[in-house]
Amino acid sequence: MLASVGTRTNAAFAQTQALLGFMGESAVALAGWLAHPLHIRWRPIMFNSAR
Repeated sequence: MLASVGTRTNAAFAQTQALLGFMGESAVALAGWLAHPLHIRWRPIMFNSAR
């Protein structure tokens, strides 16, 4: 039982770390867009959002 709790806790920490990494990368990308708005590639954004 204790091993199962440890395994689930480890998986939860790994998922939390992945989520925080994604949020950090998204924040960096947003900051880059705000700093250089002319470098935004609208065509890929519209293509992916239309799906």
